[in-house]
Amino acid sequence: MVYADSLNPVSEGDFPIQRPATERPDISKSFAASIARLAALDCDIVLSTHPGATETLEKQAARTAARNPFVDPAGCRDYAAAQRRNWRVRLADEGKPN
Repeated sequence: MVYADSLNPVSEGDFPIQRPATERPDISKSFAASIARLAALDCDIVLSTHPGATETLEKQAARTAARNPFVDPAGCRDYAAAQRRNWRVRLADEGKPN
C-alpha cells in the first residue's frame, strides 16, 4: 500500500513551478523524480490526499465481499501516469519545456 501525497502540480497561476534560481528553488525536478519513483513502486493499493485523484469514493462504493477495487497491481503506475499528464499540462501552461 502506498499513500501518495502532494503529487498534483496544480497551484495558483501566480505560483510557477519552474523559476529562476534567484527567485525560489526550481521544484520541477523534484516533482518529476517523485512521479518516477511512484511509477516504479510495486504496490497493490494506492491512496492520495484528494480522494478523486485515486477514485477512493468510487472504489469504496463498488467494494463487495467478493471484489475489492482498491487492490490493483497497476494502481501506482496509473496514478503516476495521470500525475505525469497533469505535470506536462502545467508546464505547457507555464510555457516551459517538459
